[in-house]
Amino acid sequence: MDNDAFRAADGEMVARADMTLGGAKVSVSLGDDTNLANPTNATPAVPANESDYISLGVIGTAGALTYALATQNANTAWLDNDGNSAASQQSTTGVRVSTTWGGATVALGHATNDNGGSTGVEVSYPLGVFTRTASYVAEGATGAGANWDVKVVYAEGAMGLTVATDDSNDWNVDVSYDMGNGMNLFIGADDSGKDTYAGLSYDLGGGASLLASYADDSNNDDSDDEVGAKDYKEGINFQLSFAF
Repeated sequence: MDNDAFRAADGEMVARADMTLGGAKVSVSLGDDTNLANPTNATPAVPANESDYISLGVIGTAGALTYALATQNANTAWLDNDGNSAASQQSTTGVRVSTTWGGATVALGHATNDNGGSTGVEVSYPLGVFTRTASYVAEGATGAGANWDVKVVYAEGAMGLTVATDDSNDWNVDVSYDMGNGMNLFIGADDSGKDTYAGLSYDLGGGASLLASYADDSNNDDSDDEVGAKDYKEGINFQLSFAF
């Protein structure tokens, strides 16, 4: 969807609350986007010309339907250095409803921001070790063309493979392999092969895990911590995580 870009926290202070209300899971976040002395790199400097922002997300079920709703305010009219692109600064609302029908999962979605609206349908159908997914999105902005995607997922034993294409001009491949003893290997290529990555994770037990990864974004079109399907950080990295 062209109009479903939500902001990502990258260098900002964010507070988030998660709760359950009537069977629905609700998350609310408040972010501080005023931490730069000159957010727009203006000359002369224009300090603190951004406002804090708030986002809301809700997921739940109603009968045979599963739904998701997300909305965010527009935090600024300016472009800053915090990793929020111009589109993600807009006021944006998205909704998705899905159900299972004849063995297939059918989903409808709509998203809108200041640039217009996007309305799409997605169908996913499992058959043996393969799951095939296709989607089509009609774009409401003037002159915008429709978007379509096709994806095939293979899962058998320790092996996993995902192959996907986006409007026939972008493709990605992600391979995973469970090596046993808590060790998993991930290798992939994204953005028509311009991005490559590999990662090895190891479950240390007791809620601790270790990750070693390498990622290369050759055309620099991703944030430095969002390369490929696994959102790896660019370069060689080692990460130790604990869950309490």
